[in-house]
Amino acid sequence: MKKFILILFIIIFSAPSINGKAQRKWQGYLIPQGYVIVDSLTLNGQNTQIAIFSPYSMTADGCEKYVDKGENRILLIKRDSHFYRFDNVISNDVYGYIDGNESLKENGNGFELWFEKGQSCTFEYHIYIGFFNSKIKITHITLITLCNDKKKVKI
Repeated sequence: MKKFILILFIIIFSAPSINGKAQRKWQGYLIPQGYVIVDSLTLNGQNTQIAIFSPYSMTADGCEKYVDKGENRILLIKRDSHFYRFDNVISNDVYGYIDGNESLKENGNGFELWFEKGQSCTFEYHIYIGFFNSKIKITHITLITLCNDKKKVKI
């Protein structure tokens, strides 16, 4: 009987999750349940990987079932063997059909977090992030609006 209980205990607690959905990892980091990778980037020669995670219900594919649960998109940086998680850096707008696009681009000493939203009138932000003395720093932010052929840029 003890052997049966032990085996049952091992089976229950070795299951991927309580609700039966498999837990996924990115670069060894456990991805929160219900999140998907929106974009990822590897910085060549810097031993750095970066990813944007979004709740599935906040993406174009899942927005029809969106319920506000106070979730945030996540910017996750793995540099050497350390993880850096930022929950409130990225827009938390729910993306509809063509409502927004968020991506990562390599940029000199780091990377750029880039977001664009809109059709005839657009809004963009570019957050430039660099690595200095093993610290992550925002080097500058650029905001761009374009409407009725008038472009405004703020740095």
